[in-house]
Amino acid sequence: MIKDLFKRLNQNKNENKKIKVKLSYLEIYNETIIDLLSDTKKTLLLAENESKGVYTPDLEEFAINSVEEILFFIMKGNEKRTMAST
Repeated sequence: MIKDLFKRLNQNKNENKKIKVKLSYLEIYNETIIDLLSDTKKTLLLAENESKGVYTPDLEEFAINSVEEILFFIMKGNEKRTMAST
């Protein structure tokens, strides 16, 4: 899916459209929201806004330009995920 996304974005570059791809990665565990890409382990809050809907105000976003960057951030976030037996 990610490869197809960037393939289509590259095909449409000449149409004078500016498309930005951003990535964020959060975890909800035991009713706590954690930004998995932040250097600090901060707890996030949910907010609601008419234009944005439900969102997390302090969630970090990263501009992405390639499949490799997405995979890098996913691996980085996976290292911080909570793993517990259910």
